[in-house]
Amino acid sequence: MTRLRYMLAKIVFGITPPCDDMTVLLSKSIDTPPTLKERMQTELHLSLCVACSRVRTQFDVLHGVARQILDEDVSGTSAKPQMRSMMLKSTAITLPEDVKGRLQNRINEELNNSDSKPGL
Repeated sequence: MTRLRYMLAKIVFGITPPCDDMTVLLSKSIDTPPTLKERMQTELHLSLCVACSRVRTQFDVLHGVARQILDEDVSGTSAKPQMRSMMLKSTAITLPEDVKGRLQNRINEELNNSDSKPGL
């Protein structure tokens, strides 16, 4: 079984991007929908690569926490609805220091929680 897994890994890693490129692809896919080829390569690679699967989980956590905190802060402002929408869509947002601190704390909590889950 180990030999079969090794052979399969060799084939899969031969047709998918290396881990460094996979990390970039995973990051890019948060903001831009991946192509069919990228999705297939990603799923194949992640089926055998524990390290990249962990990176994907961390990116998902970071994105979710950032979006939640941003949503909370924007909805708590007195900005007009159009302004809120622009703030949520903007990729170049400067966060106040207290928000940065809360974001960092939530990220640390979520990553610590994912570290304690078996199989991740």
